[in-house]
Amino acid sequence: MRMAILQKKSEDEGIELPPDVVEYLARHVKSHVRELEGTLISLIAKKSWSKREINLELAKEVVYGTGNLEPKQLTVDDIKEIVSKYYKVPEDQIISKTRKHEIALARQMAMYLTKQFTQLSLKSIGSHFGNRDHSTVLHSCQMIENYLMTDRNVKISYESLVNKVKQE
Repeated sequence: MRMAILQKKSEDEGIELPPDVVEYLARHVKSHVRELEGTLISLIAKKSWSKREINLELAKEVVYGTGNLEPKQLTVDDIKEIVSKYYKVPEDQIISKTRKHEIALARQMAMYLTKQFTQLSLKSIGSHFGNRDHSTVLHSCQMIENYLMTDRNVKISYESLVNKVKQE
């Protein structure tokens, strides 16, 4: 429906939009039709004053510039995947009951990052990590905070993981 609206409006303006631009705008401008029309007008205006062709790059600039792009909500699974890759520990091991230091550290870090970057309760976080109790999540967060003050390697890992999570 959004794609049809974009194509009709662009024809009315005498502009031919490439199919990838139509699809991109339809997928990323989701609030309402007026917003979609406004983004199209902004795209046409930017084309005129910058003397550039309408392409996907220009469309992205317009969408980012108008703030129409809805931010991706970070999930526990996203964080588990990032931590899993960083520590080279399989995701199923992160939620396992094992107490091996390298796996426990990855699990604790994942719980800590989840607490920082999501709105989930401690109980909910625990349920995502092998049905652990909220007190276990709290203990994991305290352990990471202690490591951050005393262990340089953990601090470096944490900073690297925060950058990766923010890029997500």
